[in-house]
Amino acid sequence: MTLEKNLEEEQKVQKEIFDAINNFKSFCLNAGAGSGKTYALIESIKYVLLNKQVELHKNNQKIICVTYTNVAVNEIKERLGNTEFVLVSTIHEMLWEQIKVYQNSELINLHKKELSDELKNIQKKIEEYKTDKNLSIIFGNNFESFLLSTKGIKKLFFQNKNVKACEFRKLFNNYQSDYAYLQQALKNVNNFKELVKLFYRKESHIKALQRINKPQERKKIKIQYDNNFNSDRLPLMMISHDTLLKYSYSLFELYPMFRRIIIDKYPYFFIDEYQDTNKNVIKLVEILHRYAADKKKKWLVGYFGDDKQNIYNDGVGSDIFTIHRDLKKINKQFNRRATNQLIELINKIRDDDIIQKPINPECINGEIKFFYSKDLDNDNQINKIQRFISQFEASIPDNQTIHCLVPVNRLLASLCDFKAVYDSIWDSEIMFWDVFNSQFLSKQHDKLHPAVFFYYRLVMLYKRLKSDRTTYYDILGETNNNVTLKDAKKTIKSLVDSINEVTNLDQMLKGLSSVISQKNIGSSNSAIKYCLNHSLSITYSDIKNYDTFYEYIKDTIYTNMFGDENENSLIKEKNNNMIQEILNVNLTEWLNWVSFINEERDDNTKVIYHTYHGTKGEEYDNVAIIMEHDFGGTGNGKNKFKNYFSHIQCSKEEQEQKLQDENYKKQLENTQNLIYVACSRAKKNLQILYLDDITEIKDGLEMLFGEINEFN
Repeated sequence: MTLEKNLEEEQKVQKEIFDAINNFKSFCLNAGAGSGKTYALIESIKYVLLNKQVELHKNNQKIICVTYTNVAVNEIKERLGNTEFVLVSTIHEMLWEQIKVYQNSELINLHKKELSDELKNIQKKIEEYKTDKNLSIIFGNNFESFLLSTKGIKKLFFQNKNVKACEFRKLFNNYQSDYAYLQQALKNVNNFKELVKLFYRKESHIKALQRINKPQERKKIKIQYDNNFNSDRLPLMMISHDTLLKYSYSLFELYPMFRRIIIDKYPYFFIDEYQDTNKNVIKLVEILHRYAADKKKKWLVGYFGDDKQNIYNDGVGSDIFTIHRDLKKINKQFNRRATNQLIELINKIRDDDIIQKPINPECINGEIKFFYSKDLDNDNQINKIQRFISQFEASIPDNQTIHCLVPVNRLLASLCDFKAVYDSIWDSEIMFWDVFNSQFLSKQHDKLHPAVFFYYRLVMLYKRLKSDRTTYYDILGETNNNVTLKDAKKTIKSLVDSINEVTNLDQMLKGLSSVISQKNIGSSNSAIKYCLNHSLSITYSDIKNYDTFYEYIKDTIYTNMFGDENENSLIKEKNNNMIQEILNVNLTEWLNWVSFINEERDDNTKVIYHTYHGTKGEEYDNVAIIMEHDFGGTGNGKNKFKNYFSHIQCSKEEQEQKLQDENYKKQLENTQNLIYVACSRAKKNLQILYLDDITEIKDGLEMLFGEINEFN
């Protein structure tokens, strides 16, 4: 086949999509890496615009295109050009735009139910404390009423809730003459603290529900979605990403009106990277499809993606056809990205009904090299990787870059010079190993752990305050007329001066706290309020129970990291020490971590390190992949790659027998997808270094990569 013939064949696939669009037949395009999925999506949108724009304009309708990240949104917008007939956004932004206008009834009713359900959970936890012999006395003496009605005690509690037990007991000395039972209740200070927090949480939820139940108050309420915050703040009427999906699904399921609005307004609904889309979103779209069919409406959804590139835990992957039935399946076989050698490799890895061919048969100048190391000294891994990269560099032109994929996060942190940040977060044990990659190293901020994202925002505030290129908007966001240029300039200068000599986050927070005091934060200085809200998503009401901003931040960090679970004094002390260790890490390492998250690099960078997941959707001329038996080292990552290569060298009968175990099958598919995504990033040159003993899996490695050589 020639390039011209292949281009003709490729156009037949695009025509199949166009025919589906013409007939309002919902479809799923499944296309391998480098096949031009985004091109197919853009061409589909352009086709609708070319043939249906007049009709769209007449009916006040638009095409909607949702994708996985803001980076992808910007790419699609850039490739489409300016048009008023296409809405391109992430799924969260799109759903929020659709539901946020229904504040006074449907949305608030859902929020009311969520508050009520959470209140029941809180009450259930409170009831559990009745079994504590020291705290049971509280329930017979109307302690909750004392707690909520005594002036100043709430502030006293939150300012001192992390002090040692002996100091905490002294705070209640003045109350024990009137409330004698406090002496017994305070015998277990940690349980007492946890119960008090539950009472205050209960109070905040009850007050929120009371506001909703009062007609005049209800009119003032607005549910807010904060895409910079990764957890709910229900009493403040603020929801996070997952709750937004939950509310949206409920609204579409409960109210036909929502289905009708979307279908009438957006007759063409395109979803990019479908394999990474949350199952609840697919369920929601399936509801729309079913409703449109029942009402004989002209409406379609077109999914674009590749189920073999599903590497995220919450992505639908190949389950899409189980959840959303009656979709026309369209496969795309051509690869526009890679040389023939690389295409042969990734065909072996994916091993399904998509067998890719190079769009240009003459594209044959690729190279694949596989090395293994007999030297199993783990302490020497960094040096080994650097020598491997140097050898790779010597084989390519000086002006080219190598993109190196690293399977172990600790290795990547060392290579990128933020190992102290990594170690301090890892030691805190706030996340499990299997989500550490996404919750600590993700380029998508909404994937980061709430505590990690809070550290990110602190470092970004430091970075902006120290940069000469920072604008007032970068620090303050959009302000009203009550902030003058003089106020803004004075405030930012004070903040900059407070962090001039700091070397870690702890010093930075103390410096900021010296400026953000009770006196300064009042109505006379709105600029600081805007700074707190825009840069850190903090409002004054959040900190008013604390004497200093520093105390509030430490408490916020503790809650984000360890929650409100019942803990003894030793654990509390250990956790506070961990936080201090994190805050004491040098800011240079924090800035290196932020640069990794933000993908900031200069033109002279020769080697760029990535996690496997972080390269999703990317393509590079030169790719280095570091492999070893494990992927993460524990749990499902233990022997992850070793098990895969061991499996593929088994007989077909052995493979089929092992695949009867659903968990084994799921883990194997995930590993296959991970290796597929990693290897398919390369356009020309791919080199792999395996840092473990390959004796038991040599046949499996040779089946995929051909000749393998010892790295010397």
